[in-house]
Amino acid sequence: MEMRYPAGNPRGKELFSALEERMQKEQYDDEFLLLLIEYREMYPESEHFDIFYGRYAFFYGNYEVALEHVWAAYQKRKTCFETWKLLVACYLALGEVEKSIPFQGYLSKFTEETIRISLPPNKIPQALGELSVMKGYAVYAPLCRKKCFLEEGQFKVEEGVFAGEMIPFSMDDDGYGYWVGAFNEAGSIGGHGKLLQEVAGKDAFMQSAGADVVYDIMRARKETEFFVDPRDSEVILPVAGAIDNQMVNFQGNGIEGSAVTGQWEYDFFRVDRPVRVSSKYPLLLGKPVRLRHNEARRKIVLNILVDALSWPLVCPQSFQYMPHMMEFFSEGVVFGQHFSAVEYTYPALASIETGMYPHHSQIYHDGLVIPLDKEYVTLSEQMKNLGYYSVSVMNAGGGLYNGVTRGYDRLLVGAYDLPAYSAVERTIRHLEAFSECDQFLFLHILELHPWSSKSNHLDMGVQTKLCLQDRMNGKEEPKPSIYLPGSNLYQSAYQQAMARIDRSLGVLFDYITSHYDEDEYIVQLYSDHGATVYDDVPQLVGDSQTHTAYMLRGYGVPRKGIVDELTSAVDIYPVLGKLAGFPVGSWVDGNLPAVFGGEERTCVYSNSRYPGQTYKLCIRTKTHEFYMESLDPVHEDGTVDLSGAAASVYSRDGSHRLVEDPVLADEFLEMAREYTRSFNDEGRHWHSYR
Repeated sequence: MEMRYPAGNPRGKELFSALEERMQKEQYDDEFLLLLIEYREMYPESEHFDIFYGRYAFFYGNYEVALEHVWAAYQKRKTCFETWKLLVACYLALGEVEKSIPFQGYLSKFTEETIRISLPPNKIPQALGELSVMKGYAVYAPLCRKKCFLEEGQFKVEEGVFAGEMIPFSMDDDGYGYWVGAFNEAGSIGGHGKLLQEVAGKDAFMQSAGADVVYDIMRARKETEFFVDPRDSEVILPVAGAIDNQMVNFQGNGIEGSAVTGQWEYDFFRVDRPVRVSSKYPLLLGKPVRLRHNEARRKIVLNILVDALSWPLVCPQSFQYMPHMMEFFSEGVVFGQHFSAVEYTYPALASIETGMYPHHSQIYHDGLVIPLDKEYVTLSEQMKNLGYYSVSVMNAGGGLYNGVTRGYDRLLVGAYDLPAYSAVERTIRHLEAFSECDQFLFLHILELHPWSSKSNHLDMGVQTKLCLQDRMNGKEEPKPSIYLPGSNLYQSAYQQAMARIDRSLGVLFDYITSHYDEDEYIVQLYSDHGATVYDDVPQLVGDSQTHTAYMLRGYGVPRKGIVDELTSAVDIYPVLGKLAGFPVGSWVDGNLPAVFGGEERTCVYSNSRYPGQTYKLCIRTKTHEFYMESLDPVHEDGTVDLSGAAASVYSRDGSHRLVEDPVLADEFLEMAREYTRSFNDEGRHWHSYR
């Protein structure tokens, strides 16, 4: 039985159109206010009232009142052309040019708005950095597709990378920002840093996504002199040079000497007494790492994101491709009914790290940087607050610009080449190097993720084992991974990648079990989304793409093996909160599963809300699943008119049978209505989006 999502109130569309028309004509009269009052009574949670009233106040010169209302609108929906325009107008009218810069960046990305940066010379670099982020894309930091600079007084935009500099908006309360260096653990001093400086501005470097350079991004301060006092425990001090072969001097309390560090490359120094660190040239001094254990913490907490690990593609083969993974986690909990909240990495990572659905965090679109509000404490921030040394030993950079990964002290970042064997070796080296403190480590393994064979190399074993007919890709057009066709080529690549990942993780799991007691560690392995390479027709919210892996072992994890409880990616946050002992805020959408002492979910939500494409939603219970797809595409601001959207209910007994049950259909429709309430505009969208 196919249903249709009900249309909205026609009076609401009439009111919105009338208000927008008057706003465009600047007819801010009593009739405008009467219409606005009626509109607010109909839609009290909408941001539209604050935008309309803000325009009204601005027209009459009440700039502070206008700013108050438009800021309230911005908090409700951060992606909105009308909000950005009014924010810029208010800040400029009040003489607060600096505060207008991010919103000028947004506007210039989508419109022909002229950027106005009439600021003192010392504030221009920061403004250019902020514009670069807001005009660019949210993924693959520190790469920047719209890097802004001034050349002979003229505003210019080119592709570039934040290298040897701070990432904008990254400063913490202690004055440490994310400074971008080159990862060089044991090579020639300065070799990687000098190479990065040489190629960072080259077109070929950007066109190849940075050629998989590994960036060493660490919270640091730029100083020529720095005093370090270890107080009650020894510390590790990370130091990077601004020039090649830079001399670093150490002096005080019986210490007198120097060491050489490379340009843009970090070295580490153990400090056991107060000492003054200095150099003739500026140094990048990382946040000191305090060496001490605490009985309230585990020695290691390890989060492993295996990108694109689809549970339906792991489970049917009785785990033949990933036996080490299943053997390790069979001593803990393996959720067999776990589902991602969204269909691709950028918003999926945010949902895991915040415990929030994308329409609540407002991070849903990789084409736009929307900063996460400070009030939302991320997983890495929670662990940092508990005293863990928090490091992402392998990371794709998708959470740097928006703040989703802002709690990490250090991130080793690459674009595409994020293999398990490197992640495992880095992790073991990190565990050994910092064994005297409690560590929270995050690994993002990307080698399982399908890519078009016209854009990325396939594994050597795939290339040599496939017959020529299966190996060729001449007629295939490059496309996003979620639309790759089912073929022997991609299926073979997927299977081999599973086996490689499992082999590498087996080494890591053996290391953990041989060096730590069960109550000294917590290990979580999960995925952000699945893969559709076995599907005849890719379904963005279907089982292959959204039924994913989630498994745990260690302190506080019961030995249950595979459990059948429904869980969502947003549940990872409260689960770690329970195990590690941090508070879970009221903003979190996640649920603590029953196996950990919470209540079992009745349903899980997976959706695709990508601008320019139709909205898709799947709601699953233990016995049924509900699919819905809009007729209209999603707008840039994430809103969509769901009027007339097609919806159906199917069984989850393996037959995927269409269910003819009006009562059940109405129950699902009500769940869909509640879930989409904040972004279903029912046709009430701005003229600029049409």
